[in-house]
Amino acid sequence: MSVPSTIINAYNFNTTLFTDKVFTLTEEQADFRIEGKVNPIRWLAGHLTRARGHVLKGLGGEKSFAYAELFGQGFDESETYPTLEELKSEFDEITEQLISAMQHATEEQLENELGFTLPNGADKIGGSLSFWLYHEGLHLGQVSIIRKVQGLEGVLPF
Repeated sequence: MSVPSTIINAYNFNTTLFTDKVFTLTEEQADFRIEGKVNPIRWLAGHLTRARGHVLKGLGGEKSFAYAELFGQGFDESETYPTLEELKSEFDEITEQLISAMQHATEEQLENELGFTLPNGADKIGGSLSFWLYHEGLHLGQVSIIRKVQGLEGVLPF
């Protein structure tokens, strides 16, 4: 059992969307919150980087996300968040290692227990990969809406 190329391709596609539509924003655009209630894009960027870091760890990777504790439970106005440049650096490094880890994953690594069960029923790292893609898609949709509210093109041009 190995990670299907369709899963890896989907992660690569999400990476392109994220790089093009998140890390090209200004700091002000990244901090915009719809009605002051919705998580800003900066927080979503950190949250998805954190999630990719968890998947990487599950596949035996060593890279830790330096800001993981800031991006678990939602935006907190009292926190100071890293710049987009700092987030992009972390995202790029974790993503490069994650793609490599998926390409070289062993059956044993994919059978690693998560220690919990995800909403799709997955309790092993291999089965969790599709859930984490769904999770990324959900948040990329939020990014798209926040961009459109700011008068920018959504994540996809339609």
